[in-house]
Amino acid sequence: MKYQREVVRHKPSQTLTTVTTPLGLFDRSFPDVSFIAGLLVENYCFRAPLYRQHQKLESSRIAISLGTLTHLEQRAISES
Repeated sequence: MKYQREVVRHKPSQTLTTVTTPLGLFDRSFPDVSFIAGLLVENYCFRAPLYRQHQKLESSRIAISLGTLTHLEQRAISES
């Protein structure tokens, strides 16, 4: 995912200011909101268990463990 942020220059002081990058859903966590939302929608709306989602990610050459997916799911459910 690529975030484009505006850089604004304050003319009188000639200083540059940027908007901060969006934070992840959880502290010290790599996935963004769309990944976790997709994980939960696939699991609970389309009945795709985590092991099948893990297989799909591996076939797309995305290396993430099944345990990590399980942990993300549990954190997302407990945070809501």
